Amino acid sequence: MWDDFPVTVVSVSEAAERLHLAPHRVRRLLQDGRLPGRKLGREWAVLWPTDGRMLAGSRADPNSEHVSRETPPLLMTLRQQLREVGATLIRTGNALAQVKPARGTVFLAWRRPTSLAVHFAMGRVTPTQQWAPYALGIDLPFWIAERARWTPVVPLVRRYDRVRGWCVPRLVCLDGVASVIGDEIARIDQALARLGIEHDSTSSSEG
Repeated sequence: MWDDFPVTVVSVSEAAERLHLAPHRVRRLLQDGRLPGRKLGREWAVLWPTDGRMLAGSRADPNSEHVSRETPPLLMTLRQQLREVGATLIRTGNALAQVKPARGTVFLAWRRPTSLAVHFAMGRVTPTQQWAPYALGIDLPFWIAERARWTPVVPLVRRYDRVRGWCVPRLVCLDGVASVIGDEIARIDQALARLGIEHDSTSSSEG
């Protein structure tokens, strides 16, 4: 078992290099439970012991993670940071695409008012309201004519959704995970800031 020592998180490629295996072989070990890890969206996070001991061959026990007493406020802080970046993502993305929430328009919005999920939505008519957002997911449908406008935004929506999947207690409790999440949130924020500057410059030159 691996619940007697702390672990950190590494990528599949890094684990493959350490184990001298091909990445597809590492993924197979993860899928078979012979290497501890967590599936985060479409990617794997490999749980690696900080003292370098090999974990392959033992199955991960979901109840054996090392929990810190400071995990709840830490998770709250990460979720707040993510919420702020999500708001920037919605604001910057809609500005770049030159759209506003309206009937028949595709735009970025929160999945729910209290949710961390950011997704594409389309305004549609409902029996009880003039219009309401209809969820489309984190990828644009193929039939959207304005796809080119969203080109710089879609990768950031996917990255944001991936990080959102990491902000769960059982992952944040692990050594090193909070730092990884914080760094990725900062990188998304920086990318959005660059997009905002480029958008402002373009708007000024056109004006």
